[in-house]
Amino acid sequence: MDTAGWSLECQMAYLLYIIHQIHNKGKGIPADDQQRARIIGLDQNVAKFERIWDVVKTKYRRKNGYFTNSEAKKTAKKIQNLSKAGLVGAEARWEREKKKQQIHLVKSNDEGMRSQSDRNAIQSQSQSIYPIGLDADKSYIFSRGLQFLKEVYPSKSEQQIRGLLGKLLQASKEGKEKVNASLVKIALENTQVQKPAEPFSYMLALIRRLKEENKDPFVKQKEREDAKENLQLKRLQDGFYLPLQDSDHAIYSLFQKGLLQESHIEKIIKKHPHLDYLHINCQKIRKKIEQKKEEEE
Repeated sequence: MDTAGWSLECQMAYLLYIIHQIHNKGKGIPADDQQRARIIGLDQNVAKFERIWDVVKTKYRRKNGYFTNSEAKKTAKKIQNLSKAGLVGAEARWEREKKKQQIHLVKSNDEGMRSQSDRNAIQSQSQSIYPIGLDADKSYIFSRGLQFLKEVYPSKSEQQIRGLLGKLLQASKEGKEKVNASLVKIALENTQVQKPAEPFSYMLALIRRLKEENKDPFVKQKEREDAKENLQLKRLQDGFYLPLQDSDHAIYSLFQKGLLQESHIEKIIKKHPHLDYLHINCQKIRKKIEQKKEEEE
């Protein structure tokens, strides 16, 4: 998996493709050029995409409509197995801990030694050890993540290993928001594939880089939706229409918000005469908006 002679652009593209394949359970990356370009953010720059793909494709084989990387496929399978084992282990530990706390609470009640606040504190403590609703990403981090760090740092104690993991989780935060467990999972998965000389520093740098460059595939849903809407708006205002399943819906939504005007609709129809129905539907939307305003007044 040597990429030492590659440019930074090619290395980053390869990294994103590896991550994509791992998250698709080893299935591979699409054979379609446009879809492949979109994964690395170059669907609007065909020349640059083709130049990068000419280098990266040497690491892939085409099969059943996908380009696959054998190492990423193996890693994805290992991760699936470890994730399943981690979930089972976490659930078993939680059940044991829950039973312990239940026994402890019963004893406390029988003895009449504890106040209501004390019992609440015990229950809260038990939930903090193994949180209810532990999702797959967090389960992976606290099972495979700890195991991996122990393997690469055998001389470090359990407490030190947990400290390293805590720093990774802290680095994944954006402002005062919650930990982005998915981002830490990506860093762990990628580090296992790339095998850098200094795994922790590599993971820390990768998390920060993805955040700074806004290449985190787990960016907040609202930000993704806003970015998509802005791109659609710019294209539609220029009269450019993509024959996608949600294109008409996007037009009506943007028109209703007042971001698309009738002049923009006319420009689209001028370039694509078969879309003359858009004008009629937008007029209906306009009429409904006016009726609603009249009712409110």
